[in-house]
Amino acid sequence: MTSIRSPLQLGDALRAARKQLGLTQPQLALAAGVGVRFIVDLEAGKPTVRLENVLRVIDALGGELQLGGLPAVEADQAIEGSFSLRRKTDAASFSTCTLTSPPCLSNASAAFALP
Repeated sequence: MTSIRSPLQLGDALRAARKQLGLTQPQLALAAGVGVRFIVDLEAGKPTVRLENVLRVIDALGGELQLGGLPAVEADQAIEGSFSLRRKTDAASFSTCTLTSPPCLSNASAAFALP
């Protein structure tokens, strides 16, 4: 399990997942519907990338994001709290990373798994 505490660490984790899938940056950009420059910036740890596009990249890599460790919400709002990023295709072959929240949210944490 790897802790993610910065945009750079997130970029490193997503780059590793892309490479494990055998994708180039242009191939991932096309699959995610973003520009190659966005992939370059994301993997370099640029802190001001657009969240919507980050989620597109995670989806294109076959992952998903789940929040965890946050205060409880009503059942109809159904957001549990633990960041979880996992490959959708084969749960048995996941590697897992943990994302730790900023100090102001010390009880929140996150985990994600990519191939």
